[in-house]
Amino acid sequence: MKKLVYSGWILSISLLACQSKKAEPSKNFISVLSLIQKEVAHVDTSLFLIVKTITYDSTRIDTSYIAREDFKNEAKDFLEIPDLADPKVAKRYKDDSPLYDQSLGRVIFKYIPVDPEKEEVKSQEFLATPFPVPMPKSIM
Repeated sequence: MKKLVYSGWILSISLLACQSKKAEPSKNFISVLSLIQKEVAHVDTSLFLIVKTITYDSTRIDTSYIAREDFKNEAKDFLEIPDLADPKVAKRYKDDSPLYDQSLGRVIFKYIPVDPEKEEVKSQEFLATPFPVPMPKSIM
């Protein structure tokens, strides 16, 4: 009888210990990295002149042209940011609620690290221009 009681206790303890942790809700962040990659590809394949502007102070601004072959090298710092579409990276960041800036007419999405001391990139943010969606006549 004691063996049956002990085995019951062991079975219930092992079942409780083996319960999986509650799964964190998936974070559906917009991949800022993929947006930058698409923009770099667009500029790299376009016929635009690529100009680099450096502002030293309010009176000194330096501009120079960048050769198309050197453009990816100039953009590499932006192409090395963490990709928030990766779930392993996304769990280290949190979404700072999207904000509509009326003066800009844009929505600002901002992602900040949960532990800023451990992350090299302190925030990722981008602006999106909302466009009105026409209402179906059945709703009006």
